[in-house]
Amino acid sequence: MSENKLHKRLKAFLLEIIIRENEASAWEHFKTLDLDCADLNEVILSTSFKYEAWELLKKKNAAMDDFLHIVNNVDEDNITREAEEILLDRFSLDNKSLQDIVEANKSNRAAELLFHQSPDNQQLIAIMKYSDLKDRAAAELLKRSPNLDELRKIIEYSGFKEEAWQRFIQQNPNNEEIINIVHYTDLQDMAWEYLLARQPKKDELNEFVHDFAETGRKRNEAAKYILSQRPKVSELTDLIQNDLQTEEAWAKLEKKKLKEEDLEYIIWRLLRQGSNYKNEAAALCLKFNPTAGNLWDIIEYTDLKDEAAERLVQTARLTLYELEDLVVASAIPSVVKTLSKRIKFDRSQVDEQKLIREIAQKVAANPELLDVNSWHNGEKHSVGGWAITLNEAGKKVEKEYSSEIAACLLIPNYRHLIFADRETVLNELKEIVKFDQGNTWS
Repeated sequence: MSENKLHKRLKAFLLEIIIRENEASAWEHFKTLDLDCADLNEVILSTSFKYEAWELLKKKNAAMDDFLHIVNNVDEDNITREAEEILLDRFSLDNKSLQDIVEANKSNRAAELLFHQSPDNQQLIAIMKYSDLKDRAAAELLKRSPNLDELRKIIEYSGFKEEAWQRFIQQNPNNEEIINIVHYTDLQDMAWEYLLARQPKKDELNEFVHDFAETGRKRNEAAKYILSQRPKVSELTDLIQNDLQTEEAWAKLEKKKLKEEDLEYIIWRLLRQGSNYKNEAAALCLKFNPTAGNLWDIIEYTDLKDEAAERLVQTARLTLYELEDLVVASAIPSVVKTLSKRIKFDRSQVDEQKLIREIAQKVAANPELLDVNSWHNGEKHSVGGWAITLNEAGKKVEKEYSSEIAACLLIPNYRHLIFADRETVLNELKEIVKFDQGNTWS
């Protein structure tokens, strides 16, 4: 391998260590090599040795592009300001380079130079947006028959708002362009009234409801307008999900006759995305004809688990695995009865209250026998594991089917303890013992 190739490979190796690990010894070694500006730029951009590398770069015969790279990419004001001074003092810069400096450093000096070099419209906008020469740039742009987007920028960034607005509406903007004025400028009230006078479609106001612009402007006003225009189920649902005019929107939604696609949308927006109205929405869906999938969503995302479980048992052909999931979520009598019948389990073999008291007494005598993280762990068990261990019929169900099924059939009214944390389990078992025997334990 030639000496030149070896040198390049060594530099690359050390540079990788410096960038990845900020290794000081690697940086010290790296400095002893024949470094070019690109090497130093990498260190400045990506490591904590940026200040030393910057001092080294300044001593080299760096090109304009090297300093522009610093200005455009380094997140360190002291370095980028100094790079700007070098660029403006040493080089004759074209408009694009000056625009980059204005945008990166909010540089008034670069903006002044750019202003005197016949900037195009986009460069004037950059001067308006990023420097103190806003009104000078806006006045120049207004002389050039600006288009609607350029007029919006003048309204947004300069003091020529009224003049730009009058010229804006003279160009017959569409509603989306007017909405942008509402979202992004100080003329939001004027633009909003102008928009309403044009009687926009409800769909055009969705951006306000969902706040895609993330400005939070005119959201309530948009919601009121949508409510006045015979809103669809999806529009009412969106208002509720976004906490806009929720009482009126909910009142209108309750009066709707919902179709299957409406239920799907309501469940997606209000249940799966966690609306404050999720329980009310679930109750509303249950009044119609929810699919099995809808019912499972109600079980997963709301407090109406028992109601949905009852409907599932009545209307759906459930597999054994679905019944297993269902009994974990809701141990209402019909679910327990259906599961018991499916696996031919005689629940008369179980005295649930006696079994839970026996479990509580065992754990009371020795809390170390409780392992909430395992069904069975040697002599230790979870609450569900203890129920199975203390009941022969439960052992058979566990062996043939699963621990979940066995435990939930044995102690359905205490299934919440099967998956609870240790403190919760111990506290509730303590209460069972105190109630049953009138003594305490720790």
